Amino acid sequence: MNLVLVHGSGFDSSCWDPMLPYLKTEAAVVDLPGRGRRPGDLAAVGLDDFAAAVAEDIKATGWERVVLVGHSLAGLTIPRVAKLIPEAIGRLVFVSSNVPPHGKSCFDTLDPALSDGVRANIAANGGVSPALTREMAVGLYGNDLDAEQTEWMLAHSLPEAGRVYEEPCDLSGLAHPIPRTWIRLTADQAGTTEMQDGFIANIGGAEVIDLNSGHMAMISQPAALALILDDLAAKAG
Repeated sequence: MNLVLVHGSGFDSSCWDPMLPYLKTEAAVVDLPGRGRRPGDLAAVGLDDFAAAVAEDIKATGWERVVLVGHSLAGLTIPRVAKLIPEAIGRLVFVSSNVPPHGKSCFDTLDPALSDGVRANIAANGGVSPALTREMAVGLYGNDLDAEQTEWMLAHSLPEAGRVYEEPCDLSGLAHPIPRTWIRLTADQAGTTEMQDGFIANIGGAEVIDLNSGHMAMISQPAALALILDDLAAKAG
């Protein structure tokens, strides 16, 4: 079964580029609305737009069923895709994702002081969350990146749609009997192991595979992450 890869917040499909040469499985990468091949107004798009874009790209592949992989904030998107086209999803794979309880938002998963700061930043920038500062990006995402990898990550960082942080999470698509796997990044400073365990509980449990990596495993551990994804795709049939 082939792979469809969905990036997290503040990036586009190019974030997967360091990993793609290591994959043996054919893969399609998605640009969510407002970036890359899907330019648009980041202040206007939300999670339903994200899910529709992923579903569109899956249908465009012509593949009957896929393993749908979501990194980071894509944990809010891929359950909505499962609601739209459950018949096309052979497995859902969450890579150190953010998945609030059903009906709650990403903001509800953050420390209140951080949440308030992000809200204010989005309001001050017309509904768009600016790309992270170097200090914050390195602190949250770059703890296991070398200097070259860090500069690559920063060069590919982008603003994000502000709405997606405040919209309620819709997990109703997980009612479909689609197998799910969680790749738990054990050195992740953006989503600690404790936080990830809570998110795993929110999706009703999953097969858990540990990878000793920070948040951007596709950059810091591309071969290891590709091996896991190849194995999951092979098992999915």
